[in-house]
Amino acid sequence: VEAMKGLADLGADPRLASMEQTTPLMVAAGLGTRSRGPSGGLPRRGNFNLEALDLLLKWGNDINAQNANGQTALHAAAFAAVHQAVQFLVDHGARMDLQDSMGRTPLDVANDNLRVEFRPSLQNHEPDDVEKTISLLKTLTSARAAR
Repeated sequence: VEAMKGLADLGADPRLASMEQTTPLMVAAGLGTRSRGPSGGLPRRGNFNLEALDLLLKWGNDINAQNANGQTALHAAAFAAVHQAVQFLVDHGARMDLQDSMGRTPLDVANDNLRVEFRPSLQNHEPDDVEKTISLLKTLTSARAAR
């Protein structure tokens, strides 16, 4: 967060997206930097920081922006199995119905963490974090549908 503030103070644009339209908010929520899809590489459990998400929203990042692959910050948090980020993003207006280019909602992406064929790509996901993320997204989706 301090590095983000320092860069912004020096004139860096905290909303500047990548060539694939990946925003800083998506990266802070867990979108990987070494692949075209969400990865658990960012944030690892010890590196996750809700303050970074909050700051990026205050700086004008669109919470529902989709990159060239249709992924949002919520898709990233769901795959990274960071249930705290999922709750934060939904509390701040993230849409749970947006689909990525493969037709997956954030709940679908979270459920992919249970698929055996994806296990090698799960970078240090704790089973409890995966379950909490899926459970939270199911609860939030049901609550929103009931409105």
